[in-house]
Amino acid sequence: MEDIREVVESARLLLMLMLVDEDNPKLQFSEETSAEMVEAVVGEEELSDERLNALFEAMVAEQPWVGDDANWEENLEALVQHVKQDRTWAKGLPDMEVLENGGSLEEAYRRANESEVTEPDYDEPRLDAPALMIALLAGDWLYFDEDEIVWNGKRHEMQGIHISEAGVENLLDFVNSHVPGFESFEDLVARFASYMNLLEQDEALTMPRSMVAPAVRKALPPGPLTGMTFASLAGCGGAFWFTLEGENEYLFSYDLRLAATIPSFSSLVARMIWDLRQADDSSKGKPFQIRFNLVDVVEANEYFSHTQTGLERVREMPRRMVVEERPVVSLPQPAKKPAKKGQFDPEKLSSYFTEKFVQTFGLEDVDADLEQASLANVQMRPDDQGNVRDFADMMIGRIHPIVEFRKRDVLWRGDHHELNDVNLCSAQPFISDQLRFLRKDFTEEIKDLRQMQLNFAQAMATLEMDEDLVVPRELVSPFVSAVLPDGPITGMSLAVLFAQRGVISVFKYGDRYSVTVDPYVCRAVPSFPALVMRAIWDLRQLSDELRSKPFKVEMMTDGRLGTMETRSRGVKPLYPYPDWMKGARRAITVKEPPVIELPEVPGEPEGQACEDGADGARLDVPAFVIALMAQDWLFFREDGIKWAGTRHTVSGIQVNVEKKDKLVSFANKHVKGFKNEKEVVKYFESFLKGLEKDKGLLVPEKWIAKPLRAGLPYSGRLTGMVLASFASYGAAISVSTPAKNEYEVTYDGRLAAGIPSFFNLVARMLWGLREMVDSSKGRPFKVSFREVNHAATDIYLPQLDAPVKGAQPCPGTMEVKELPEIVLE
Repeated sequence: MEDIREVVESARLLLMLMLVDEDNPKLQFSEETSAEMVEAVVGEEELSDERLNALFEAMVAEQPWVGDDANWEENLEALVQHVKQDRTWAKGLPDMEVLENGGSLEEAYRRANESEVTEPDYDEPRLDAPALMIALLAGDWLYFDEDEIVWNGKRHEMQGIHISEAGVENLLDFVNSHVPGFESFEDLVARFASYMNLLEQDEALTMPRSMVAPAVRKALPPGPLTGMTFASLAGCGGAFWFTLEGENEYLFSYDLRLAATIPSFSSLVARMIWDLRQADDSSKGKPFQIRFNLVDVVEANEYFSHTQTGLERVREMPRRMVVEERPVVSLPQPAKKPAKKGQFDPEKLSSYFTEKFVQTFGLEDVDADLEQASLANVQMRPDDQGNVRDFADMMIGRIHPIVEFRKRDVLWRGDHHELNDVNLCSAQPFISDQLRFLRKDFTEEIKDLRQMQLNFAQAMATLEMDEDLVVPRELVSPFVSAVLPDGPITGMSLAVLFAQRGVISVFKYGDRYSVTVDPYVCRAVPSFPALVMRAIWDLRQLSDELRSKPFKVEMMTDGRLGTMETRSRGVKPLYPYPDWMKGARRAITVKEPPVIELPEVPGEPEGQACEDGADGARLDVPAFVIALMAQDWLFFREDGIKWAGTRHTVSGIQVNVEKKDKLVSFANKHVKGFKNEKEVVKYFESFLKGLEKDKGLLVPEKWIAKPLRAGLPYSGRLTGMVLASFASYGAAISVSTPAKNEYEVTYDGRLAAGIPSFFNLVARMLWGLREMVDSSKGRPFKVSFREVNHAATDIYLPQLDAPVKGAQPCPGTMEVKELPEIVLE
């Protein structure tokens, strides 16, 4: 096709026909081609000539008649003429049977309108008083400024109306040519206001704001949809209007998006016209007819977003309606879960805010006002590379620089959190810069900081609704718990965590989110990466465009910019990174709500000895060294054990802050002579380095079970230092001394199944530790083994499908008289 404009007209015609005859095999297109057709006709993006040509080729490939039909050019020309007539499909929809049989579009329109009245003169449409009142808005003769339709909590009030400067000279002539009797502008405005108030008084024209899809909802004034605000939609680029076709007969022209997004649209229209006619004795109570006319209103694009949902409502629109009595408007009743208690409704955003919050932000209808302020469906601006950010990206990635929380800002109510306040960051000049950056990076639709606060509030309440984001507080490390509100982690308290400096940053590139998280938080909160991905999923559900669509997440760690490293000093990491975050960076595809897998709330594991040893007995040196890890006195920081090419090195040994005050007394109870914590750490480190020198404890990676190997934070081979460090994995290895020169070793069965000659290795490790103490050097000992199940160990060690080659059965008890040899078969 040489004329690119014709591609758009072709797509427009086919889309219109598809709406009224979706089962016609001649009108079946693939989802991809249909989406391109919609974009060409009503999309906001300016399509290139190449893309439009490709679209036409796809249309012809799927339906050859589009390009080859002998009547196509004639049909297209007739269509263009109809579109040009005041932006309306002037004669309604064509007769499909005529088109299917090869007839022209003119013939199809003629057949469809054989019983219709004479085609109206669109240059001089006839208007009665009801039609005139709507035409004043649709024709931009009168208009409302923002905030001039105000919701007082019960009804809307009109606090102002303006006359267009362009039409002020001709306005009175225009209205009097249709409905004589207007002597002044004041007279006209008073009459117009009386009609608007008449509509507002009809409660049947009221529906919850949430029932209107976001594509049109964003154009509504605050509060629910009512008679006044429904009529005001006519002023959105002329989204609807109606004219007389005959006595008591109307042609009602409307934008497709109104029928697609507003339930019971045709009934609302009929009820509105009925109400307007009651103000005039000549039409009061009299029946009338409406012919509905689908319109392509380009000017409405400034007010409404594109929508691909709700087209079934458009198909169900009647072509004609006879109204003999006041129409009944039936609204769909959404299924709702019962409230958990009192007035709390888990499905209403307003249930998650305190009275103080409502008063602070001057909210009259919480749900409606939040929807009005929402940026979830606004058009985001692309960056220089063409990447478009979104609502989830903005809410999670930009919450820190803008808001900060105090303990009293999020309150725990026993089964849910409520938001009490959203405080702006205390650095006010910095805040002003952030607002400028947000407009540049995301959208110019951002009006002010209050709107951003309300959007964060909406996001937090949305996350709070998701019960799968709940994490028992007992599973969270104390340094993270210290910054959270009371109660368990929920969606709202997760947002509070996101607001801490350096905890998370998010950038969206195409359909991929690049997420950087604080490594200390990542290992302090169970399934933290999954919680982040679930939060992104939840916030995407607020967007019509992104809802239920898959996306990718690429996650990495960086703790250099935040404060959590300082907070986490002395606190043992509780959870390992997921396998997909280790090694080479790769993206995870999220096609459904991520599942949050949580460990059991820790209790006293079965078979664990008391802290001092069996029956409170004193520990000898080897048992003491292992106990320092198994009982969480000491632990390793991130990269505390590193592979140096030929051996492991140890650094960053940390004292558990929760046990810090008792460490020296515990150590002196078993090994005398410690003056301070540093001496205990240095003593412990010397034994680890001694074990690392024993090459007999070295096991190549290839011999270790792959799932177990993947779960280890240490690269390189299994060595004496790594074997001993298993004690810090939820006491996967623990040693007690029931008697002199006797040891009881409790172990997790996955170590025995995943490491060849495991029991001989442990015996050799104990021999090596004893060799570093003069009193036990070279002396025989006895060791018994007992398998235990530690819930805490499940966090670190994966399940194994089968034992590795060389896995050793449990010997029960071993008598060790010399250095055990390790034979790997």
